[in-house]
Amino acid sequence: VEAKHLLCNAIWLFFFFFFPYNVPHLSHNSYFLVEGRRQRRDVVFLLDGSDGTRNGFPAMKEFVQRMVERLDIAENRDRVSVVQYSRDPEVHFYLNTYMTKEDILDGVRGLKHKGGRPLYTGAGLQYVRDNVFTASSGSRRLEGVPQILVFLSGGRSSDSVDAAASSLKELGVLTYGIGSRGCALLITRSLGSQRASELT
Repeated sequence: VEAKHLLCNAIWLFFFFFFPYNVPHLSHNSYFLVEGRRQRRDVVFLLDGSDGTRNGFPAMKEFVQRMVERLDIAENRDRVSVVQYSRDPEVHFYLNTYMTKEDILDGVRGLKHKGGRPLYTGAGLQYVRDNVFTASSGSRRLEGVPQILVFLSGGRSSDSVDAAASSLKELGVLTYGIGSRGCALLITRSLGSQRASELT
């Protein structure tokens, strides 16, 4: 049931991610997300690897694979990073680790469920803000390349996400979140405190 719910939400995220003009409340500044426009993007996937997502983790991997397949992967086009978190975060690869679609897909296929508890979503969000959306990790934020975070969470966080959400917003990261187990689907330009409260 959890995996089916996750895939249902993933379908909605896929729709919004590539066709933002169908979402009235999104700013016109989101034009760079439309499929077919050859814009550069730095995309980070943050996956809930806690004990509660063991059964749903294959669905998460499948979702990431499908998203990657639709991106225009290249050093000067779209870049991808994948991070998994539970009690603490673990980077599987950075934005500058792989520069071909096949290498990234191989990396995603090889992901192993991390496990662990409790779930610290706030810490995971702060980690990618401080350690992945950086120039040394391949981020091109200072070049004006859109910074996109897609995070998948399987439950409520044991820590607050408000501070991390504010940090991501200040950095200009466009954040999309998928929650299972009744967590709301978040489709926002950046996580604000009102949205963040839905995850805690």
